[in-house]
Amino acid sequence: MHDLRSHALTARVQVSAEEAVPSLLLDRKQEYRVLACAGNDIIELDLRKGDANCCVRQHSCTAAEINQLAAAPEGNLLAAADDDGCVTIIDSGNEQFHCQKLNGNHDNICSSAVFRRHKPNEVISGGLDCKLIHWDTTTRGVVSTRQAGAESTTEPKVTNPPMIHSLAVSSSCECPAAQLVAAACGNGTIAVWDLDKVHMALCSVLTAHLRSHASCVHACCAVL
Repeated sequence: MHDLRSHALTARVQVSAEEAVPSLLLDRKQEYRVLACAGNDIIELDLRKGDANCCVRQHSCTAAEINQLAAAPEGNLLAAADDDGCVTIIDSGNEQFHCQKLNGNHDNICSSAVFRRHKPNEVISGGLDCKLIHWDTTTRGVVSTRQAGAESTTEPKVTNPPMIHSLAVSSSCECPAAQLVAAACGNGTIAVWDLDKVHMALCSVLTAHLRSHASCVHACCAVL
């Protein structure tokens, strides 16, 4: 970890000796608390304890490797997107990390999942099957599904399919764009959908990355 003000290294922690750590979360209320994923494990770290003793809890929450962790805007819920195409909702406030799965709709790896800021019972997931899925975690059901690349006839034709690698939603409940979700796609585009419109309508497809070369967009972010 680095201090962005001084650019100094403040902590170095060995989370796993064997597995990559594709995603981590900083606790908004407890700055010393970090949640990370490695393989199919969720690991809670307490940075006050030093490198050797900082692992507070570790629990296998999924059968497959986790690609991304996302935190609900309030409370202790996490969403884990994994290689089996599942989204696992995890209560990190529970001692054993109580889990429930949202599955059966992605046909390939689920690469990303995000909670909606103003509707924290709703989760959006995207995967390498090019699907964007809008979930209701209270019913564990699907609100709507969209296939990236299927709705636009104006996108440049490139070799890479529009696999969804990353999702972003507004960080503000009051922002005019709070109902939008942006998806970074493997065909070099960023697709934007309106979650509150009927059938999750496609708003726009951003193609600026294609002006110089047709490459995959691996990440997108929203600071709105």
